[in-house]
Amino acid sequence: MINKVKRFISEHQMVQAGDCIIIGVSGGPDSMVLLHIMKELRAVLGIKIVAAHLNHKIRAEAGEEEEYVRETCRQWDVPFYVRREEVLEAAARYKKTVEEAGRDARYQFFSKLMTDLSAQHIATAHHRDDVAETVLLHLLRGSGIKGLRGIMPVSGSIIRPLMALDRAAVLSYAENNEIKYCTDQSNNDPLYLRNRIRLQLLPLLQEQYNPRISDTLNQLAAIARDENQVMEQLVYNDWPLLVKETRDNLISLDYSAFSLLLPGLQRRIIIHALSLLAGETGWSMEDINIIMDLATRPGSSRVVYLKKGVKVNKSYRLLVFSTFIPQCPEFSYPVEVPGKITIKETGEVYSFDLTERINVRDPDAIYLDYDKMGPLQLRSRHPGDVFFPYGMGGKKKLKKYFIDLKIPAFERNRVPLLASGPDIYAVLGYRIASLAATDAHTSRIIVIKKEVGDKIIK
Repeated sequence: MINKVKRFISEHQMVQAGDCIIIGVSGGPDSMVLLHIMKELRAVLGIKIVAAHLNHKIRAEAGEEEEYVRETCRQWDVPFYVRREEVLEAAARYKKTVEEAGRDARYQFFSKLMTDLSAQHIATAHHRDDVAETVLLHLLRGSGIKGLRGIMPVSGSIIRPLMALDRAAVLSYAENNEIKYCTDQSNNDPLYLRNRIRLQLLPLLQEQYNPRISDTLNQLAAIARDENQVMEQLVYNDWPLLVKETRDNLISLDYSAFSLLLPGLQRRIIIHALSLLAGETGWSMEDINIIMDLATRPGSSRVVYLKKGVKVNKSYRLLVFSTFIPQCPEFSYPVEVPGKITIKETGEVYSFDLTERINVRDPDAIYLDYDKMGPLQLRSRHPGDVFFPYGMGGKKKLKKYFIDLKIPAFERNRVPLLASGPDIYAVLGYRIASLAATDAHTSRIIVIKKEVGDKIIK
């Protein structure tokens, strides 16, 4: 079974020798098996692994699960990192479901850890049955080809080695290797649609319609992945021919050229425009159809208003997408060390401290070489900003970096930069720059933490 996972990692070019991999470990069977397999493979693959555990502080057992994962990592000689997050409080504050808030907290933690450790990948424990569940979930919601891809084996920096196995194989591996794991009873709660799909719909389809339904749905996902790549290539080819103007809060397309495209490609172009302007998530088929109706109906000067503050109008020869959410004003604050800054424009609070030695790195903090810096300021972006992302090699335009991260245009002014004039030392919340990275010669370290009010986020 280990060899099967090893082949899958190789087929999808998930890692290279020398890579550092952050493994998300909840303590459940899937993540414990993933951790064990990657532990067994680390020498063969020439990689370094670390475990990351988010304590959601929801269930009474959360503390015990954290300690179990910590102790297992000690026994298996795997570095262990933990963050404790009030997920219920975050869900209420940001008006998200508990599942969304938990997922966001996990990936924020993993991304922060990636930056701190200069890691290359995050490994999660999704397997083939998770793919089957996701395909059915998206099918029930009326998804297109993109949704039918299910879960990707590789998605940016995220890798999923266990997609070589199904749930039965994972549990068998745990039993054969005497791997203990924690059980989350909420996974059996029929209140959640995904649970009903796993516990009711998939067994029904397997028993009465197709004994190999999971394999069939995984095959569908693989086909959808290939065909989605074709559609994305078509969008990539046609986009420069369609765009007449692009700004932070506006994209205008050549309506005549747009109207000649097939409907399927028109929808993809619309999705691409919305994603660039206001983020990739949250758009429904209803939103797309409203814009399609606007674009294909005779007459000009029609306007529709959508979620996320997006306005779309057809004006003469143009199809114009714009945001009417007020942009965050520019800001700039001088940094005193030690000290604390409240960014009035965003409500965020950052603390700055100086130390000569770090015994244990806090995954919620940023550490930089203070002596490599000039007079510091905490500021918003400027036109033409460039920086040198640590671990990525070379310089990058900040605007292009934000686009690659899929940060909506109207949110980019909110991202604080630690800088000295044009030199950017950190894009806070995302990545430090190589200009001020610590090294063996560092003698003074500046420690930066984001706070909420007077309480540091944990």
